[in-house]
Amino acid sequence: MHILDEYSKLAGSIKAAQDRMKEIEAELKAEVTETGSKVSSHGYTARMKPGRKSTDHEAAAQAAGVDEEIVVKFTTTPKPRIAWAKVTKAAGVDLSEFTKQADPSFVVEKDK
Repeated sequence: MHILDEYSKLAGSIKAAQDRMKEIEAELKAEVTETGSKVSSHGYTARMKPGRKSTDHEAAAQAAGVDEEIVVKFTTTPKPRIAWAKVTKAAGVDLSEFTKQADPSFVVEKDK
């Protein structure tokens, strides 16, 4: 048997296993979504992972009318870059209106 024959057979087996894993993940996702809880077994956990939060600090600072003095304090040189998160923190800006959370995503993770 030529080494490429073995390679081809292994590639086919891997593809079949990956296809089956996708089917199982779809079933697990349906179960997790329906029950609203995680599923753990055999060293793996399937769950919905919260979406990441993102905040538009620049828009928040501008909407709050933050003093130019604070903005200058958190601007780097020689290549100007403003650390907007530091600006909003120093100015005590309410970020709730400018923070969004992405949709949760389904994950299957190996337990630690």
